[in-house]
Amino acid sequence: MYEIVHTVAEYISLVLTIPTVILGVLVIYYYSPKAFMALTSDEPMNETQMLVTGITIGFIGAVLDNMYWFLAWGSDLLELPTTEFFFTNGVFANVPFRQITGILAASFHIMPIIRAAKQRKNLFKVIGLCTISFAATLSVLVSM
Repeated sequence: MYEIVHTVAEYISLVLTIPTVILGVLVIYYYSPKAFMALTSDEPMNETQMLVTGITIGFIGAVLDNMYWFLAWGSDLLELPTTEFFFTNGVFANVPFRQITGILAASFHIMPIIRAAKQRKNLFKVIGLCTISFAATLSVLVSM
């Protein structure tokens, strides 16, 4: 029973990836010129520019991530020999497409709020300390 449910879920995920990628590409197409102009301008970015830039970066990561995992899950569904490669190496796609673009997108989204609250330094210190603490803990657990 689990296999049937799993196969149906894979199929649905693969089918829904197509509109997800198409719509994501459209978002990138319409927002990226404004984001690029904001990033390359000599003027400080305003709230709207920061949000547009965050949206653009987030969707770039989401589209690339969806495309990678489309290949992985498609290989699995079709029982192709590439399946193991995609799942074994998925972490290399996750770092730039999920984590890095996610961090950048979120930073651009919250920067206007942080600017207004004037707490930017403290927030990034807390995030940095949490990240370093988790990395140290994870290193200890992995070495056990």
